[in-house]
Amino acid sequence: MIIRKAKKEEVRKAEIKAIVFDIGEVLLAENNRKTENNLVKKFNLDLDRFRKAKFKYLDRSMIRIKEDFWFEKKIAKKLNVDINNFISSWQKLMEENFEIKKDVLKIVKILGKKGYFICSLTDVNYSHNLLRDKLGVYTHFKANFKSIELKARKPSQRIYTLLLKKINYLPQEIVFIDDFKINLEIPKKMGVKVILFKNSKQLKKDLNKLGVRI
Repeated sequence: MIIRKAKKEEVRKAEIKAIVFDIGEVLLAENNRKTENNLVKKFNLDLDRFRKAKFKYLDRSMIRIKEDFWFEKKIAKKLNVDINNFISSWQKLMEENFEIKKDVLKIVKILGKKGYFICSLTDVNYSHNLLRDKLGVYTHFKANFKSIELKARKPSQRIYTLLLKKINYLPQEIVFIDDFKINLEIPKKMGVKVILFKNSKQLKKDLNKLGVRI
């Protein structure tokens, strides 16, 4: 599929037709810090050592889907703790702390009813993906584009190029919402409208500025 390039007159007249949401900390409050602190306490681990192991494998975990709980297994082996207990405890703590933001979900639903193409673009590993699926997070979007399936993650240009190919809208017809500024830089250069997410009230205001009425 070829990405359409907008003519100058199309850029001026372009209306927003597609709205792309990040999920973690935009629609879904994951409370990762609380989960990690409780996990470290449960297994009597050093927090800095845990985080060092986590970040060693995090990037790779976002682009691989074949191996169940590869990320958690690597960390458990590194920290010399029981693998099965470590995985089940981490999953349980995540489920306790994951919470869909009702105010943002309301915006997602309103936009969908107004006829916008609503989808997600998210960096996610196997365990987080499993839990999001269990909680029904993905059901609120017409399409979900995940790093583990695209084999690319933000902020690489490849993931945004793949997104444009798959949804087939002009960049100027798309709004991308993310809570990390670095994830907005490349899509903005590609012509996509971007919003740095802070809260639902600010999101409504920024969407309104782009002609998207809530």
